[in-house]
Amino acid sequence: MSGYIGQFPDTLARPLEWQADAVCRHDPDLFFEPTREGEAKKVCFACPTLLNCQSWVMARERGMSSHARDDAIIAGLNRAERFALDPAAPKQEPAEDKPPAATKPLEEREHGKRSTYKAGCRCGPCKAAAREYNEELKRRKERGEAPAKSGRKPSACPSVSAYRRHLRLGEPIDDGCRAAYAKHRATKRADRRSRQVYALWSKGLSDPDISAELGIGVRAVRNTRDRLGLIANLHVARPL
Repeated sequence: MSGYIGQFPDTLARPLEWQADAVCRHDPDLFFEPTREGEAKKVCFACPTLLNCQSWVMARERGMSSHARDDAIIAGLNRAERFALDPAAPKQEPAEDKPPAATKPLEEREHGKRSTYKAGCRCGPCKAAAREYNEELKRRKERGEAPAKSGRKPSACPSVSAYRRHLRLGEPIDDGCRAAYAKHRATKRADRRSRQVYALWSKGLSDPDISAELGIGVRAVRNTRDRLGLIANLHVARPL
């Protein structure tokens, strides 16, 4: 794997040469399946390169946010577990525990409101409130407006959720939301490409061969492989 041609002693250290003995090379898709997490971890814990893999992935992802890490089982750890073990990862303040809202008995509720009608009250004022709400829904539907959602604030711009809301309601889309959605799509494409490159690399294919299989440039393959911290496959066994 070194490309040694006999000019110098082949004694240089190769920090990632342990990857050649990694068990995950035989079934890479297993480590990207959320429903098979337990099975993937068993394979990792029995792998002879587990400690090397743990050191490598913790160094490569050091300081990353949870969402920036690969969503896969690596070194027997899922994305959340690797994030929790990283002392340099950005930590968020834990949300304060709030006691559950107490549910008032029906006789103590305020009447003439749709919420009281939904709780089971069928008095005249509550029926009228529910009827008025349904009529307002019909009017909004006739005007082509989205139904109002009580108790839920719309996503602020710029964000992917706001972009989708603009699209759904036919509103003008601002540049910030367009950029957020474009970044979201690019991340999805990058994750899919990483999985494809990793699967072909695990089979021993070189960068040009992976490029031909996926229909992308050799530089794109090399950049993806470098981002994943994978060594290049220089010699590929081909069937005669």
